Amino acid sequence: MENKNNLIWDKLYSNRLHFSRWPWSDLISICSKYSRFNKKLKILEIGCGVGANVPFFLSKNCDYTGVDISKNAIKFLKKKYKSKRLNFIHCDYINLKVNKKFDLIIDRGSITSGNSYVNIIRIINKINVDLKNNGKFICIDWYSKKTQSYKILKTKKNLVSVKKGPLFNVGSVFFINLLEIKQLLKKFKIIYLTEKLINNYMNKMYSVASWSFVCEKKN
Repeated sequence: MENKNNLIWDKLYSNRLHFSRWPWSDLISICSKYSRFNKKLKILEIGCGVGANVPFFLSKNCDYTGVDISKNAIKFLKKKYKSKRLNFIHCDYINLKVNKKFDLIIDRGSITSGNSYVNIIRIINKINVDLKNNGKFICIDWYSKKTQSYKILKTKKNLVSVKKGPLFNVGSVFFINLLEIKQLLKKFKIIYLTEKLINNYMNKMYSVASWSFVCEKKN
């Protein structure tokens, strides 16, 4: 799948920018609440980056697969981790071929990085195939159209490049509203859906709104 953001992110990781290594608290709390770690779960993370969430899943004795389009990020992870329970793959998720189904597929905003509405539909359809029955798809930080740097563009387009704020210089970003999320996830059972707004009173352009959701594959 063609995505112009691929080279941008590979360069960012190569230059040690957006080099997030601390687990994302929202993802940890949501996964802990909606996933049962009383058995060895098979986890897939789309857009694993440099492994911010790896320590959490490693502590839960999971069978973890991380996929990222950045060759530099995957190279870093393979050098850092040697556990047989971890598998890091350099590829676009839509081209991933595995011979197993997953209990849990997670994403922290990578799906909405550079992908059009049509491509996101393709990705979600593949997620539905790659999940076990009753498996869960958990996402955090899908950016809302209430984000200030999006609102000032005064556009109806979903996929745009913002000119100010924390999403500047990361390529194009897909912004979404509630009706569009429900439409994209219509094949799933939505069991959790929230919108978070963070207002930075020192810089209005850094006011960001984002969605988090948990959905379950239907039998």
